[in-house]
Amino acid sequence: MSITATSTMETTIMRSEDGAHRYLLSKEWDAKKPQAMLIMLCAGTANAVDVDMTTMLVVKNLHQLDFGGVSICNLFSTSGKETDEENDRIILNAAMNSETIIFGWGTGSATNPMTQRRISEVLELLRPYQKQTYCIAAPNGKSGLHPLAPALRERWRLVPWITPHEAAPQEKAKTTSMKTEKKTVSLTGGVQSSAVNSKVDSTQ
Repeated sequence: MSITATSTMETTIMRSEDGAHRYLLSKEWDAKKPQAMLIMLCAGTANAVDVDMTTMLVVKNLHQLDFGGVSICNLFSTSGKETDEENDRIILNAAMNSETIIFGWGTGSATNPMTQRRISEVLELLRPYQKQTYCIAAPNGKSGLHPLAPALRERWRLVPWITPHEAAPQEKAKTTSMKTEKKTVSLTGGVQSSAVNSKVDSTQ
């Protein structure tokens, strides 16, 4: 006996009138499940029919995480790193209609001043939704990755997004922990070092 299963995926695309900017690409496969929003770096070439590798991996991994759809936006609404006020408006609207907001612009943007300025603008725009923001982590613990990162091809793990302001005290605490351990080892050896290190970590 054979069993037939059918499914429908609804695709929505929002572009500028001249087609130069792609603001939104959304895919919904189950309206009853939570909806996610993903913000990447630059708008790609995927459309209602042609699906690129990034979009396929996004849909696959979010489906595995039991989401029912995704709204894909970008820091820049063109491939040439351009944006406009309409892009900000649509980013904000997508955030309002998503349970989870995922930052997936990748780690390569860390050394690009223009991209860093744009990230700051988007983070400020989404400040009211900060508790809903996550990034993608690999099994080795590295986070803030782009969906095309090889370490993410099989399965995503979402971890809370930590802003640079929040991360600074944690990094300082880690540095203090390492310095305390080094100083204690040089004086008394490893046993007491472990106890001191544990105490410092417990205050993070």
